[in-house]
Amino acid sequence: MKHRATNSPHTLWSSAMYTTINETGQLNNYAKEPKMYYAHYPTFWEQRRYAQLGGAAVLLLGLTLAVAFAASSVA
Repeated sequence: MKHRATNSPHTLWSSAMYTTINETGQLNNYAKEPKMYYAHYPTFWEQRRYAQLGGAAVLLLGLTLAVAFAASSVA
C-alpha cells in the first residue's frame, strides 16, 4: 500500500488528508488525527464553579417543573 498526504477538495478546511491506495487503485481517505493531550485535575476554584453551576441548573429545573405543574392545574 502507498501512503501519501494530499489536500482533498472535498474538505471544508484545507487540512491534510491521508490517502491510501491499494493494489487495485482504490483510494481511501483518512482524517488527520489530532494531537493528544492529558486533562488536568480541576483546581479548587474550578471545582467551586462547577458546584455553583450545578446548583443553578437544579434551581432552573425546579423552577421549570414548578411552572409546568402550576400551569397544568390552572383549569
